[in-house]
Amino acid sequence: MSDDADEEVFDYGEDDLPRRELTGDELSRLGALAHEQTELEDEIAQIETELAAKQQRLRKVSEYEIPMLLKAARLTGISLEGGGKVEVSVKPKAELFKEPERRMEQVRWLDRHQMGAIVKRRIIGSFQREQEDLMTLATDALRGVSPRIEIVQSFDVHNGQLVAALKRAREAGVAFDDKFWGWYELRRTKIVRPKK
Repeated sequence: MSDDADEEVFDYGEDDLPRRELTGDELSRLGALAHEQTELEDEIAQIETELAAKQQRLRKVSEYEIPMLLKAARLTGISLEGGGKVEVSVKPKAELFKEPERRMEQVRWLDRHQMGAIVKRRIIGSFQREQEDLMTLATDALRGVSPRIEIVQSFDVHNGQLVAALKRAREAGVAFDDKFWGWYELRRTKIVRPKK
């Protein structure tokens, strides 16, 4: 069953029909349909390429060019002639490093600054079928049980919680290096169109 409710479901009929040769008309139709399919695939690829370029341009206009113009005038929004508004919102962003050592530095920083509660601390184990009973043992015991059991430590923080915690910390006067957190502010433009 398709997840897309609008997608047409085709009925192919019976599968146990006897094998036969395609007629000349059927072969011509098959050739025309194969040609049509390749043309459609090419057109869609072209449209997707154009769409990606337009999305990138929209992102640059919305997240950089308009915010920079308004920033130069020390504005966050402006009304347009003929109605409508241009508004720029500022949304802070931060993230954990992918490299385990650097990520651990960030986790320790959160712990030192009483924000460790937002860290999801997990150990992920991969077990063979015959080792299912071992899944209930404590992690320390698992490390010595079998070299075939792979244990992976994982530390993660939901991005929204990380941003909120760092924002509160900064507002409370806790200094941190923006690069350490990949901290930046995303500025996004919203155009409020005039009513018709």
